[in-house]
Amino acid sequence: MCKNHRQFFERFAPEAREILQEVLDKYADHGVAQFTDEKILQVPPLSSHGNVLEIAGRFGGAGQLRGALDEMQRLLYAA
Repeated sequence: MCKNHRQFFERFAPEAREILQEVLDKYADHGVAQFTDEKILQVPPLSSHGNVLEIAGRFGGAGQLRGALDEMQRLLYAA
């Protein structure tokens, strides 16, 4: 993992990092749609963190969650 990737994850609280890691795992298994399909938050293991609003709250709101997912996707493709 490069320094930028590590710094990206370190900006988030542990539970938010766990959510991002689970999205990343789903991306590895199922492809890029995992970044754009909001229903991903409604299926296990992500749904174990609560409903969509609760998950977004771990990031400070829906906009911040979307921003985190967009940034993670950019970092993946920049590698």
